[in-house]
Amino acid sequence: MNGEAEEVLGCRGRIKLLKALMAAQRSGYAASISKLTAATRLKRWNVERHLEILLKLGWVEEVHTPEGRRFRLKENRKVEAARKLFKELGEV
Repeated sequence: MNGEAEEVLGCRGRIKLLKALMAAQRSGYAASISKLTAATRLKRWNVERHLEILLKLGWVEEVHTPEGRRFRLKENRKVEAARKLFKELGEV
């Protein structure tokens, strides 16, 4: 086991960020760091650090738009499993 579950789900900040990204996707948009900072109430540098980890692990992708950098969850089995878990727990 490579510890990816612990890396992603073992941190309250990353869980908040995942939930904020899920909410953004339900609304049909990729989120800016500013929007994610407001939604999670984390400091900007924490959001950036968590995004870096989630990007590296393949859970999040960066999208370049005319307005700037945006982030969204990737569509893959890991993200879908987390979405199902959060839904089952009533978190999203």
